[in-house]
Parts: sequence; structure tokens; C-alpha cells
Amino acid sequence: MGKTLMLVALMVWGGALSVMGGTQASPLGLVPEPVPGLSVSIWTDKSEYRVDDEARIYVNISQNAYVYVFNIDTVGRVRQVFPNWYSGNAYLRRGTHVIPDRPTYRLRVVEPTGVDTLQVIASLQPLSLHTGSQGDPFPLIAPDPDRGGAQIQGLVPEPGYGQFVTAWTSFRILPRLVAPVPQPTPQPCPPGWGWTPYPCPPSWSPPHVPPYGWGWYFYDGSWHLYIGTCPREARFCWHLTADGRWQMTFRLHFGN
Repeated sequence: MGKTLMLVALMVWGGALSVMGGTQASPLGLVPEPVPGLSVSIWTDKSEYRVDDEARIYVNISQNAYVYVFNIDTVGRVRQVFPNWYSGNAYLRRGTHVIPDRPTYRLRVVEPTGVDTLQVIASLQPLSLHTGSQGDPFPLIAPDPDRGGAQIQGLVPEPGYGQFVTAWTSFRILPRLVAPVPQPTPQPCPPGWGWTPYPCPPSWSPPHVPPYGWGWYFYDGSWHLYIGTCPREARFCWHLTADGRWQMTFRLHFGN
């Protein structure tokens, strides 16, 4: 089975964002330099996620480049999503790529809820970033965007030795859906029960039990549920058969 990446708070606010250069500062404080013919964009597969959902990230580059994707979670931690321990080659050919790019790992959304950001960098030169380890396959770059951006900026090639472009998109996470509690299944009263001196058995069945594998017995002045066979202490038991009909089992006692 593949490993799982625990990404915090993935939910896209909008579509892909592409930046080809200029002076606009990124969420990590990086100012991209113009690279003729190189552009990059990033987006995710859904407009919103819930805790435990699996996510996919898409990156498009206009020409071959080294690609790096970072996640800034709701509390500001910067984690490197790609490349990673399971997929360590940052060099990608032009076109659209999906992350995870291999069946050996997945991206799963976890708490806390809130707004996250994905930022991608495409560079003509490789950056000296670690791809993590088996114990930390998606390495933590920094505890906040300022220090994360400063660390990455120190690895970006100097002007004239290869520029980079960057893009980003923001997203939010929703709480996980809570499964509804199974409710008892109403059942009809046994036929002809009105003339007996006992009240009708409770008109519900236990959840997750086959309709023919349980029943009620009257003992010590009240009804009791049994699962399986009629207990020895019961004088009689009502139970449902496979066709949904009530049947009675009773015991005869002779002497003491």
C-alpha cells in the first residue's frame, strides 16, 4: 500500500493562477524574475475538501523546468510537497503534471480547518532543497512564511544564472462529515398479540443485526432483547424469520 501525505486544510478558493514575472510578491515573499517563454500555473482537483478527502494538485509549465511545490497551512507552516521522499526528481517536461505522480503515495487532507496556500516555483536551474526522509517524506521548510521564503530565496539562482517564475492558489478545508447514527428499524407487533396478557414487544430491531438473528423474550416482568437463540430462562421468545414474519418459540416445563 502507498504512503499517505497528511496535508492540512486543502480547499481551493479559486482557479489556477499563473505568474510570468514582474514585481508582485508571492505568499512566500518571493518576487519572480521574468523568464522569456517560461510560465507556470497551479490548481487542485476540487473546489473544496473535507478532512480525510484525498487531494490532487496540478501544475502546468510552458517549457522544461525544475518544479517545486510548497504548502503553507492555516498556522503558517511551510512544507515541501514536491519533490518529496517518494518522488525526488524535480525536473519536469513541459505540459501538465499531477501530484501525486506515483501510486506509492497519496495526499490526504487533515485538520485543522481553515485557509491554506499552495505555491509552485519553476526554475531553469535546480534548487538545493532536500526531498525529505522516510520518517519525514514531506519536509518542513520553516514554521512561518517569512522564514520559509527567506530560506528558499537564498537557494534561488542569482540573476543572470537562471531565473524563476512562481504561481500560487489558496484553499480552505471543511470538517469531516459525521456518519449518522443508525436508527432502529420499526417492526410490526406479532400477529394476534392483543389478546395476550403481555404488552407488545418493542417495535424496533437492533442495528447491524440480520432481521432473523434476534428477538424478544419476556422475563421477570419486562421484555429483553436476545441475539442468536432463545435463552434458556425464557418461557417463550418472539423472533423474525428470513421472510420478515414473526414466529414464537416456547418452552414447556414439567414438574419442578
